[in-house]
Amino acid sequence: MLCRPCNGKPSPRSERRRCLPFGCEARENPSILEAVKTIRQFFNNAEAEFARSLLTSVGIEAVLADGNANTLGPGFAPGGVRLQVPDEDVARAMEILDGEHQEFPPLPEEFVPQEEVSGESETDPPPLEGFGKVRELIPAGLCLLAAMGALYALFLLLAPLSWTHSSAELVHLGVAAAKAKDAAKALKYYDAALIANPHSDVVYFDRGLLFYRKKEYEKAIEDFTKAIQFPATFNPRDSFKSKLHLPQSYNMRARSFQMMGRYDKALEDFNHAVQLSPGESLDCNNLAWLYATCPKAEIRNGAKALELAMKACYLSDWKKWNRIGTLAAAEAETGDFDAALKYAQQALTMAKAEKTTDEKALKQLTDSLAEYQQKRPYRDLNK
Repeated sequence: MLCRPCNGKPSPRSERRRCLPFGCEARENPSILEAVKTIRQFFNNAEAEFARSLLTSVGIEAVLADGNANTLGPGFAPGGVRLQVPDEDVARAMEILDGEHQEFPPLPEEFVPQEEVSGESETDPPPLEGFGKVRELIPAGLCLLAAMGALYALFLLLAPLSWTHSSAELVHLGVAAAKAKDAAKALKYYDAALIANPHSDVVYFDRGLLFYRKKEYEKAIEDFTKAIQFPATFNPRDSFKSKLHLPQSYNMRARSFQMMGRYDKALEDFNHAVQLSPGESLDCNNLAWLYATCPKAEIRNGAKALELAMKACYLSDWKKWNRIGTLAAAEAETGDFDAALKYAQQALTMAKAEKTTDEKALKQLTDSLAEYQQKRPYRDLNK
């Protein structure tokens, strides 16, 4: 059967291009197809059709062979699609597909070139067309994406932590670093957290603890003082946590003063902590210890020490060996060394049973027991 456009009649080459591959002669004479060459094979229908359209747009007769139905997803051509052109057009078609050749329509006879053209020089390479243009743009796009990724990575590296993390996240990272005994990293996170939220009592308290453990007591006192100045954070959900930090800030500032020998300031802060949390055994215990063991006589008060130590033991259900050890010191300060020995031995037994890791507190307990055996009260010299 002949194709409809020509109905078997001879027609010029331009007419035959609208027929089935390479004119109706191919139907009557299959040997014509021997002059057809496959120049590309595609596994994507869209790419194959683009290449065919590119060639036909410049007058090259091109067809797609072996096109099968799409079964494996959009654009997929099972087995591949072959792009074919006449033998005499192979070289020209390859140049166009490779971007090495550019077709120009004939100029009109009246065309007169201008003397002045744009800034392009005669040595500039011609603009790429077709697949050559695509090959040029893809690497450029990838380079752009890579450059953007590098800039973003550089931003994360150099940007202040307060820009990339919330204050709560930075506090969490600081606590984790402090537990890992990486003081430098913990300090870095706390500093950044204070940039993000300069009125956070939580951050000042945690950083103050870090300085206290490093025995930088002046810095610790400064941070605990700021924590006391900001007793409530701006986030209402943190108000409960802030109420806990206020007596703790007084407590830790008092201990810092105590370690520096500033016992009057320590006494003042321990009293503030007890007033804010009268039902907390630790606060009662700390104040009782100072009253019972302070090297300065004007600070010591055996009666108050005994009262507070008994309260601390009661609040802790007599299950804290260090509370019982403080009670022993209070008994010794009042002159009852028999009671002091009894409570000190009880505390030492409990501490050994618990296998405590608080070496300093355990040493204080054993040293104080030796003093009570000599009928002497114990003095905490912060050694």
